[in-house]
Amino acid sequence: MILKLLDFQQLFKIEMAFILTYLIDFTTRTGLQGLSEIDSAGWKLINKYRNLIEPDLADNGRYSHISLRGAAAKVDMNIMKISANLHLLSHDVGSTSTISNECVKSAILIVNDLLEHQLSMLTEKGLTGKNAAHNAILRMFDNSPKLSDRQIITSRSNVAPFKDSTGNKANLIRMALLDLVNSGILSKTGEGTKSIYTFTPTTTTTTTTKPLEASNLLNSG
Repeated sequence: MILKLLDFQQLFKIEMAFILTYLIDFTTRTGLQGLSEIDSAGWKLINKYRNLIEPDLADNGRYSHISLRGAAAKVDMNIMKISANLHLLSHDVGSTSTISNECVKSAILIVNDLLEHQLSMLTEKGLTGKNAAHNAILRMFDNSPKLSDRQIITSRSNVAPFKDSTGNKANLIRMALLDLVNSGILSKTGEGTKSIYTFTPTTTTTTTTKPLEASNLLNSG
């Protein structure tokens, strides 16, 4: 019940804090506070992962929601923290100060799983994703079979998932409208701001979001 009162960005921070607090507490209690470093191979893995998710931070990307974009923008920092503590947990004191690539890989997988978990929760609650965008628009047609481009954009800009997007809301709504027209759910007459959309009763399909498999990246060398 308490979790329902928290926004998803807070929940992600709580999950990250739980992991880091546990790891840091262990290293503090065991006296393993020595500095560790990531070698060039480790940085290559981190940069490859950042490059993998970078396109997903763009408008209408899988991590374009304001909560996800903030968390995804800091993946390198979180990977560094987690990999350093994993290194300290798995090596003897003074054995080496260089963080192993296996620790970096494990940290990347942990961060990726947290991002995907948050994305899954947001999608399930109808706060992000194509289904959420489509349903937000289609609800307007419950009261009117025909709506103008201006009516839809004015109304839906303040409704989830569009209101939480950091991109151009009008463009995102028009992209969702185009999906609905292409799928035959809506028909369109006119162009641009003079467009009129008409609801066409049909069988709708549910779009699922395939999880981002960071392990494929790590295994590619």
